[in-house]
Amino acid sequence: MRVHSTVALAHTHLLSPPPPIKSIPTAQSTPKINKQGKDFAEQEAQKQNVQAKQLDTIAQNPPKQNTTKTPKQNPAFNENLNALRAEIGSSVRRNGFENHHNAQIIYSQPNHIFRIHGRINLELGGFLGFGNVAGVDLSSMNLAFLGISEEALLPIFMSQKYGNIYAGVGLGAYIKSKGEVRVISNFTFGERVFVGYLWKKFSSEIFIKHFSNGTLSKPNAGHNFFGLCFGYVF
Repeated sequence: MRVHSTVALAHTHLLSPPPPIKSIPTAQSTPKINKQGKDFAEQEAQKQNVQAKQLDTIAQNPPKQNTTKTPKQNPAFNENLNALRAEIGSSVRRNGFENHHNAQIIYSQPNHIFRIHGRINLELGGFLGFGNVAGVDLSSMNLAFLGISEEALLPIFMSQKYGNIYAGVGLGAYIKSKGEVRVISNFTFGERVFVGYLWKKFSSEIFIKHFSNGTLSKPNAGHNFFGLCFGYVF
């Protein structure tokens, strides 16, 4: 009887179902991690879509260019970097105009003088006179000269449609081919005051110009010219 009871107990133990296996915690956290990664990927995709739409909008509607001239543009050049000018003037004394003239060809480039618009000039010119005035033979002052000058420019009115109006003052140094009765030295200074107008590529100016050597030598009566200047910018 004892042997049968032992065999029956062993048989019952073998036939009983095994205990349930507990789930591993990492297996439960995997779906949560996958969900977070999916949400992050969706957010990044949405951001990229928004950026792509913004770029498409900018490409289809580019910002309008500002065609209004700003004070940053030189009033005698606009966006150009060179100018050629020709000027002619007549001598003015106390008794009025005389038959003594100044003619010049001028090459200019824009620059700044302490943030003020300006231009630097290379000048080639000469004097040409006829007749006598107060005992002075005007033809005796016929000569050629070469010089360099700097001018400050003040914008008065600037418009892309109607052009620019400006004023200026300049100072230069010149070497003459000879001395003459009004400025005995070959070296002379030149001062210029002017008002100008620039329309597209073409400029015109009214000027008063004075030549003297600043009393470095005598006689130094000087020359005064009133005239017109026409130019082309490029």
